Amino acid sequence: MIKFAKYFLAIMPALVISCTGREAAGPADDSAGLISIAGDITTRVDDSGFCDKDIVGIYVVDYDGDKPGELLNTGNRADNVMHTYDAGSNRWKSAYDIYWKDGHTHIDIYGYYPFGSPSDVDNYSFELESDQRKAAEYGKPGGYEASDFLWGKASDIAPTSSAIRLGFRHRMACVKVRLNKGLGFTDGEWSAAQKQVVVTNTTRRSVIDLRTGEVRAVGDPTVAGTIPLKVGDELQTNTATATSGLAVTYSSSNDKVLKVDPTTGKIT
Repeated sequence: MIKFAKYFLAIMPALVISCTGREAAGPADDSAGLISIAGDITTRVDDSGFCDKDIVGIYVVDYDGDKPGELLNTGNRADNVMHTYDAGSNRWKSAYDIYWKDGHTHIDIYGYYPFGSPSDVDNYSFELESDQRKAAEYGKPGGYEASDFLWGKASDIAPTSSAIRLGFRHRMACVKVRLNKGLGFTDGEWSAAQKQVVVTNTTRRSVIDLRTGEVRAVGDPTVAGTIPLKVGDELQTNTATATSGLAVTYSSSNDKVLKVDPTTGKIT
């Protein structure tokens, strides 16, 4: 995964969608239309984008005249509105309708993934999965996707019938490990080995400011380690931060265990 890859959602005004019975702030006059998401991403949250049934949270904040509004825990034009991606229709389906205030009030739009329940928008507690190989199940993302925090903001948007693009960026550090056969293995042993890596001395707990996307690591690095996801020939894991003492432990089915210094590549 490329740490700074961008993902885009298109915010489409005046697109009528189903309503679940819960409403956001209503329009102040008849010139205001609906704000909905119609995404142009059709695949997974990796280097390609989003996948079917991915869920993002969206906040919409009105301007006060020419002054940007402040993102609050509640009382915004839209508060953490769930938007679910439908790959078949290439659309984002909102949990309920969001209206422009009127025909002239500007807005800021904030989005994040994966969807959660932030009680404090400037101190959102977020913990990464320890086993990022875990598959998605029961409508929940897999361990790697659940740890891949994305954030985006679109600023100073005037009411318009054109699409509004909201770019998402990865906010966590990404550790990549590539295993190459070296001394001590025959070709047959290397091919047959069930390889596994544990990344230690990294921090999984964090606090995120949803106003800026800033991530702050919390607590001491974990000794237990994080198990990465295998992607092609690489193993990669998300982490809130990695210290200078980051360690990678490799083990295989023939009981060979090595510790590798990732800064030098030397076995310790």
